[in-house]
Amino acid sequence: MMRIAIIWLSRISLLVLTGIATVATLNSDAFGVNELVSRHPDKITHAIAAFVFSVFALLALPNIRAWMIFLALVALSGMAEVMQIFGGRSAHMSDLASSWLGIVPAAAAYYAPWLRSTKLRADRK
Repeated sequence: MMRIAIIWLSRISLLVLTGIATVATLNSDAFGVNELVSRHPDKITHAIAAFVFSVFALLALPNIRAWMIFLALVALSGMAEVMQIFGGRSAHMSDLASSWLGIVPAAAAYYAPWLRSTKLRADRK
């Protein structure tokens, strides 16, 4: 019961975050994005957003393989940069790289048990 509640809460959160990110991508004044970016470096904001999306996507979509989720997030972050061009903002490769760097810690945390067990098996040989 608790697992189902966490999954649905994550799904709703993922939908809300997707809507907020879409509006913020097209309109930089929405949701105080300009104020947030002026207080904090833009690159950190990209990395944190990508990390949060990664975590919620993993929780919201438990029946989809994690590597597919991470690959989709990499593609979506690229599409978000392209969408900024049509929203009157500028797209930067450094923003894209920052977004990808936000996905890496989520992927590393998800695969850490697998990496540890693989290393242990290699050490036994």
